[in-house]
Amino acid sequence: MEVINISKISDLTFHNASHYITQKFSKKHDGVDYGTNLKKIPIYPIEDGIVTKVFKDSYGAKIVKVYYPRIDMTFTYGHLDKIYVKKDEKVNNNTKLGLTGKTGLATGIHLHLSIYDNKLKKYIDPEEYSLIYNKEPIIYIVKKGDNLTKIAKKYNTTWQNIYNKNKDIIGPNPNLIYPGQKLYI
Repeated sequence: MEVINISKISDLTFHNASHYITQKFSKKHDGVDYGTNLKKIPIYPIEDGIVTKVFKDSYGAKIVKVYYPRIDMTFTYGHLDKIYVKKDEKVNNNTKLGLTGKTGLATGIHLHLSIYDNKLKKYIDPEEYSLIYNKEPIIYIVKKGDNLTKIAKKYNTTWQNIYNKNKDIIGPNPNLIYPGQKLYI
């Protein structure tokens, strides 16, 4: 089964190598599993970050956690066969973190990818986050009926974060936004 997943996050993680979803995000599964056609292939950070943890879990899965300060999120890369980085190491999108594998409770070679949003204090679906991930700022045009809370939920952020980026556009009252305003997300 040779399938390319068009998810931007997974394409960045695999440097566009062939991969496909084997298990989706759910309440019981805090990430997405990506199969790699029975091949152990390198995985990479999505952008500049820092390795916060390298460990084996209680089942023997080899895991790397990377914090991305620009987006304030921590990614967990699990079931790795080999790990090439150390705790506190600064990484970028060309750093090999490790190779996909089947360590721990795994039935085949794959990558378990979890994303923890440090602002929202919860795990988010990597596939949904892929729809909004962008190195350049996202510009949202306010529509009738919008408010900052509603917009923030759409982009997995907080109204305060949007307000702080747009104080000069919105003015002193975060409750007063108008259709047609262009806000940075």
